[in-house]
Amino acid sequence: MKFSDLKNKLLKGGIWSFALNILNQGLLLLTTVFLTRLLGAEEFGLYSVILSLMLLCALPFGGGFGIFVIRHVSKYLTTLKISHLGGLVIVSGLWVSLGPMIFESLLHFILPYFVTIHLETYYSALSLITLIPILLFLGALMRGMGHVIWGRLPEFFIQPLLFILPLGGLFLIYTDKLPSDIFSANTALSLYAGSFGIAIIFSVIFLVLLARAKTREENIKLKKPVFEISSWIKSAAPLLLSVGIIVINSNIDILMVGALAGEAEAGGYKVASRMAGFILFFLFAANNVLGPVISAKHTKGETKELQQILSSSAKLIFACALGPALIFWIWPEEVLSLLFGPEFVIAATALIILTAANIFSVSMGQVGHVMALTGQERYTAYAALIALGVNVSLNLWLIPQFGMNGAAAATGISIVVWNSILSLWTVQKTGYKCSVFSDLFAPKVK
Repeated sequence: MKFSDLKNKLLKGGIWSFALNILNQGLLLLTTVFLTRLLGAEEFGLYSVILSLMLLCALPFGGGFGIFVIRHVSKYLTTLKISHLGGLVIVSGLWVSLGPMIFESLLHFILPYFVTIHLETYYSALSLITLIPILLFLGALMRGMGHVIWGRLPEFFIQPLLFILPLGGLFLIYTDKLPSDIFSANTALSLYAGSFGIAIIFSVIFLVLLARAKTREENIKLKKPVFEISSWIKSAAPLLLSVGIIVINSNIDILMVGALAGEAEAGGYKVASRMAGFILFFLFAANNVLGPVISAKHTKGETKELQQILSSSAKLIFACALGPALIFWIWPEEVLSLLFGPEFVIAATALIILTAANIFSVSMGQVGHVMALTGQERYTAYAALIALGVNVSLNLWLIPQFGMNGAAAATGISIVVWNSILSLWTVQKTGYKCSVFSDLFAPKVK
């Protein structure tokens, strides 16, 4: 393949990926609007707390494991090690299905000893421990085969669309908070789990069709599987650890708000966190588009060109993110009331704090992505571990005194700590300057 063809392919893929990300963010926003309007602050808080807990329970079977699958599927297809690929699919498939099922069954029996209220609601969400890793695994297989959009489609579009359709129907009919006997956190979590189940069916169909096409196109013959379990464990463990720490850090605050301040506070905090999260959209979208470019330029040693790309993209991303950040700073109460209802205006201060933290994260540029793509991903895990310690410690101190605003302050400080450390280490370990302020403070690339 010529370089120009490869460049055009990357550009085309980047555009489709960017469009899919925009669509996904729009669906997530509408979903949050419908849920908050239909459930109210307390029930939405319960929904958010239980969902975050299920995500953490599913973490050992998903999370960074998808990255491991993508890397090895791509490598084995490129080197035509079909036997190794078969072994990888079998072992990975057992890990993401049998493992969560055993854990889910164990939780089914021990939950009554720890949960005294809302036990039925917890039971409604237990299946997510199995469903989430399976959907991520199937998507990772397709992305490892080179079908990035098909791999993302069930997770980013089909599942949220299937979830939002019944919510939107109820919202159009009732347009207000519903009685708990009609719609509750229990009902919402059941619908959420159902949307994952149907999305998995679509993923299986996509994967089978793509695998058959790949087999015919490259005349691939199935062979006896080869298992390199010890090697795979060594490769997967660091990824599970690094991504696991990041996911824990992203969900621990909502769990602690629910435990220390109550479900109504948790509902308000979740809304503020969701809205502030849109500030990071431009950064994440740029990561998807620029990832292959960063990796290729670094591998070829084209440091000056890569530095120009990083500097230019950092300024553009920051400029794009600054617009919504200003809106959230100037009109936080109006935004929350308009979208989610007057009940959620209490989250205005938390929204201002989290927006400030996320705009700081954007200003630091693509530090985490650069570290991962240049072979320094362990430092991302180190920084995330430090940030997690800061986050948990400050949450324990601040939430009992200030509720959701204390959680926002704790999380905001941990975000600043994490990105500051990563920005410093990125310059020290790779020589690349990612921050919009790097021209003022960082040394030049060698």
